[in-house]
Amino acid sequence: MRNKLQIGFFLSIFSSAVFSDCIPHMCQDVFVQRLFAASNGLIYVATSGDETQLDCNAVSSKYLSFNLSDLAADVFYSTLLAAQISERIVSIRIVNGSQDCQIQYITHDR
Repeated sequence: MRNKLQIGFFLSIFSSAVFSDCIPHMCQDVFVQRLFAASNGLIYVATSGDETQLDCNAVSSKYLSFNLSDLAADVFYSTLLAAQISERIVSIRIVNGSQDCQIQYITHDR
């Protein structure tokens, strides 16, 4: 019985790690760890995922970004801030091959 509990515990930890991380085109089911605005007009976003797995050049190997001049910048920022404050997960799609891992869209599910 003890072995079954240990196996079940291991599988639950492993499965959550597999399904909530970054893959080449997105970080899926991740928490927003940090948001910061830079004087160059970019907003940088760090998540609980491994941004080095993305098909883009993450800033300092951990930040995604979007520009304040983007049409959806206000929506991106408010969605990310709401997710961070409420400690809810988001999924962030990036532009493949982009410099600074540009954010293409964000989903925030209930």
